[in-house]
Amino acid sequence: MLTGNTLRVIVVFVFAVQLISCGSVEERQYENYSDEDVVASLKDGWLPPNISEGAISIREKHDLESGHVFGMYTYSETPFRPGLKNQPSTKAEFMTHLKKVGRPSKPNWFTESDGEIEYEYSKFGDFFFAHISKKKLVLFVR
Repeated sequence: MLTGNTLRVIVVFVFAVQLISCGSVEERQYENYSDEDVVASLKDGWLPPNISEGAISIREKHDLESGHVFGMYTYSETPFRPGLKNQPSTKAEFMTHLKKVGRPSKPNWFTESDGEIEYEYSKFGDFFFAHISKKKLVLFVR
């Protein structure tokens, strides 16, 4: 037979486990830059401010607590917003930053190596980018 105190401890424990397991990781997809929710994600910092207005198939996975985000998009004409110039970066810098991101876990769709295809690396603010111009694909991480 459970006493009142034991039952309270069990209820609090179960509630705490449920609260912790909910986590703070969210994953979102947008059809294109015109999607009404893109503005909110830009404002919240989950999408880079220099994302191309021609971006399509936008995906991002972020962690509210750590502030880290993984993302990718394809584009129709230009990879980044004109007028906002990225700084050059290297594969080593990109990979070092990638290793620092503990949460959220890297999604399966975020592949930073694609065989023989060469990426162009850059950064803008606290976002790091890997860009494949042949595929019109941009990966980003913060």
